[in-house]
Amino acid sequence: MNGKIEALWGTLQAEVLDRQRFADIAAAEAAVVGYANYYNYHRLHGEIGWLTPAERHDGTPFSNRGFENIPPLRGAAELLADLLRAA
Repeated sequence: MNGKIEALWGTLQAEVLDRQRFADIAAAEAAVVGYANYYNYHRLHGEIGWLTPAERHDGTPFSNRGFENIPPLRGAAELLADLLRAA
């Protein structure tokens, strides 16, 4: 169990806490709460068969498939469309 908690903490640190500065503790808390929602309902996890934790845990459907829902790939949809138009 500790390994999973450490992995989540590492992901939270890398994807939220190290990427921004917070004006106060309330702003940091809001960022963590927002990320928890993203992590559980919108972030696909390779370790659980590319499902979200909510899909795996209680069957909540993942309804926002697409590059725009994967932060590092948000620009990929536009780039792909440009490449297809140029082909």
